[in-house]
Amino acid sequence: MNLSKPVLREMKQEYQRQPLVSICIPTYNRADSIETLFSSLKKIKENHGSDIEICLSNNKSSDNTDQTIARWKYILDLKVIVQATNIGGTLNAIEVTKLATGRWIQIIGDDDIFYPDEFSCLVSFLKKQKPEIWVLVGVKGAIEQGKLFESLTSRSYPSRLFRTILVQSSLNPYGFIGMHIIPSAWLTEYHKLSLNNTRGWPHLALFVRYLLKSGDVFIYKKNVVEQAVGASVLFWNIGDWVRVGLGRVDLVDGIEVEMRSNPHFLHLIVLREIYAPAGVKNMILWKALEEQDFNENAIKEYLSRYCYLGISSILTLP
Repeated sequence: MNLSKPVLREMKQEYQRQPLVSICIPTYNRADSIETLFSSLKKIKENHGSDIEICLSNNKSSDNTDQTIARWKYILDLKVIVQATNIGGTLNAIEVTKLATGRWIQIIGDDDIFYPDEFSCLVSFLKKQKPEIWVLVGVKGAIEQGKLFESLTSRSYPSRLFRTILVQSSLNPYGFIGMHIIPSAWLTEYHKLSLNNTRGWPHLALFVRYLLKSGDVFIYKKNVVEQAVGASVLFWNIGDWVRVGLGRVDLVDGIEVEMRSNPHFLHLIVLREIYAPAGVKNMILWKALEEQDFNENAIKEYLSRYCYLGISSILTLP
């Protein structure tokens, strides 16, 4: 299709008007935390103006979240949606991105913060990139993602190579949602996700789908965000942490059922998740500290995940 010069010019102008990054914040009952997050975003908005779009979904909060949002709405030019009922954290993380119009999407926890100067460097970097690339940024805080990048350099990795890296490391290091800078072309696919096929990890479910479609990944090692220190108190029982980890196995199984693409890679990921060092450590702690729960549930929890593989796959993987 041949387009006239005025049409091409208009398309270019529209592209230039599009925000570079949509920062998406799903929130629930964390008025104090989002106050801190908004403070870190203030300098970013002052530095980059319309290049940065800030979207927020209030998941029917019952604290002072409404008032906090109202104070910051015009300072940050917030795009806000308020859910009629509490739809849960996973769906809220999906719903908030429906407000986004940027070339890239970054979903950030309501108790995390940005480093404005490092984010400015990221903006300069993204302006030079093709909008279809997925970027993983450095993270400080509760889980030091810097260790993940020790053996990697800041560069683009072809999808085939990164699939190998993923099998070596497991999905666990990529669990922090704020480290993912998602190309907007994948929003449609993201919006199709549900509780059933994400198991609480919508960004990871999308990330694996992206890799299966031969998308390249750029490692950006500078620490752009800081993960909240409160993440470790979400669950008090070791068994809960084990089940959360096994949820990543479930989402991989859902991908295989839907896409029927590269089952060898997906089966390797399932085995890697089951035997990831963090998972093995939690399993040992589960046995040592919560023996009754372990004896009642451990075998069936793990056996059900092996059933995803099928005996033929287990025999052929080695």
